[in-house]
Amino acid sequence: MIHNISLPPGQFGTGKVQAFFQNRLAADEHPYFATIATLQVSAHFLIERDGAVTQFVSCNERAWHAGQSSYRGRENCNDFALGIELEGTDDEPYSEAQYAALQALIEELQRVSGAHPGAHLWAQRHRPGPQDRSRSGFRLAAVARRAEGKEGGVMSFLVLLLVLWVEKFSSWRNAIQQDGPWLRLLAKAERQADFIESPWLGIALLVVLPLLALTLLLSLLEPVAYGWLALPVHLVVLIYSLGRGDLLAALGPFRDSWRRGDSEAAYLVAKRDLALEAENEGALLQQVQGHMLWQAYQSFFAVIFWYVLLGPLAALAYRLLAMLGEHAEQPALRERAVHLRHAFDWLPARVLAASFALVGNFVAVNRALLHELLSWDIAAAQLVINVGRAACETPAPELGSAGVASLDSLWQLLVRAAVLWYAVFALWTLFL
Repeated sequence: MIHNISLPPGQFGTGKVQAFFQNRLAADEHPYFATIATLQVSAHFLIERDGAVTQFVSCNERAWHAGQSSYRGRENCNDFALGIELEGTDDEPYSEAQYAALQALIEELQRVSGAHPGAHLWAQRHRPGPQDRSRSGFRLAAVARRAEGKEGGVMSFLVLLLVLWVEKFSSWRNAIQQDGPWLRLLAKAERQADFIESPWLGIALLVVLPLLALTLLLSLLEPVAYGWLALPVHLVVLIYSLGRGDLLAALGPFRDSWRRGDSEAAYLVAKRDLALEAENEGALLQQVQGHMLWQAYQSFFAVIFWYVLLGPLAALAYRLLAMLGEHAEQPALRERAVHLRHAFDWLPARVLAASFALVGNFVAVNRALLHELLSWDIAAAQLVINVGRAACETPAPELGSAGVASLDSLWQLLVRAAVLWYAVFALWTLFL
């Protein structure tokens, strides 16, 4: 529980607060002191205006800071809450040093106790009386969000690591990515006249409604067990939001045919496995290169980006819009979904392009990206493909092992970019 206090009222740095908490306040030093001299008040911590922190009571013992109070139906907060006093008043802003010290104190309490203070951090407003040290101007929401953000960042990073494990060592992805119910709902909606006339109604049913259901589920789980019950939900939603199919497995037959120099077989497997066709060998290899870059982006990088930035709701929204744009038969509905997805792709495509520059040929990427960086009109697929080829300095298409080597080079670029993303997020989680 967070309170404010100043003794005498409105004066700071007098040392009288410390004396008050230690029952050493002289009643004759100030008229106000006589009104509180008989009160038994203490707090676990005091944070002064310069950010200095003093502890008066062990965290394992009760302090007398809450007065007549209750929290979530539980009476007498002194029995279960830690009291933190900030030197200040209701009418004067608190110093940035105090906010920094408070944040550091909360994080240390969280580390030592294993608790989740951001979920149970509140400012007390007492009933009127001498102990009314209420918090009107305090930035409680910002402090709570940062405390929760630390815990949420650790959980999100753990989910990202588990996703890699699922991808490499289990078959859960195929079991989780069951689109049948959603596709049946789409087919049923497209047969209804109301949805044909109003494509936004279809988006509300097929995208917004699942997001609302997920929001409700997370709101029920996150207050329980410090939010860790939500971890399996995060994991399942993120796996479901990844792209469909196994990109490397799909490329395998084409790679084998191309390595043998069997262009006819390469044409056939490209059409069968990748849905790609081209007029000549060079164009076919370039299409396969572009297919690999785009599928890696939309299957993994875009989903991970939105999950890290905004959580599982944004990741799921991206996948549902992608599926709607791919499977919708009504032109108006498909067009709306494609436009919304274009908006979703704008930022992560450019972040990935910047990542390619850092792990590939920076100068070549700079040339390719210079005139297209802020363009709204360029498609995300075109941007990712152009920048990926530039970063890898992809040579002219060639049948045989050299052509397969160009695919390997692009795949290594994607792996390096993924490692960079994970490293940045790990550092963000640890230090920010």
